[in-house]
Amino acid sequence: MIFLVNHSNLNQARAHREIHDFLASRVDKPDSPVLGVKYHPSMSDREEVRAEIDVPRFVGDTSYDTERAELQVGFEMGPSLDFDHYRIGWVESERELMVGWHQDETHPELGRCHFQMEYEGDCLQRTEAEYRDDHPLNILGKRLDALPEILRSLSDGVSEVSESLVQ
Repeated sequence: MIFLVNHSNLNQARAHREIHDFLASRVDKPDSPVLGVKYHPSMSDREEVRAEIDVPRFVGDTSYDTERAELQVGFEMGPSLDFDHYRIGWVESERELMVGWHQDETHPELGRCHFQMEYEGDCLQRTEAEYRDDHPLNILGKRLDALPEILRSLSDGVSEVSESLVQ
């Protein structure tokens, strides 16, 4: 599924609705790792979309250390921004692990987009990642495609993710 960027018809609320609907359509499907989807902090104030994920099913490894994770997705767009901002985060509370991509202006030395990994409250890695000027669902799809291999690379212990995996 390919979506073309049309910023005149896309805003934060619509992007979050499309992401919510995309993930919600996978709940209760056979072999789907998506267990539930919600808006955060609320239905009326949709700052991001969160999904509960069955980790072994998502990663494709039944021996993976954690059973559940939360996928957190938020986009910010508008004429006041030079480019669309987003945060796509994977949070494993049991392991105190967070990995994800941030496309924003918080670390200009890393360009417009970076990958970040935090473990036990410490930032272990911040690496430049590919900037994407694309439809939010295309960006989410690309990042979700990369996540299982990234997570499998961390299953023997948290270290550093190869830069080739985070692009």
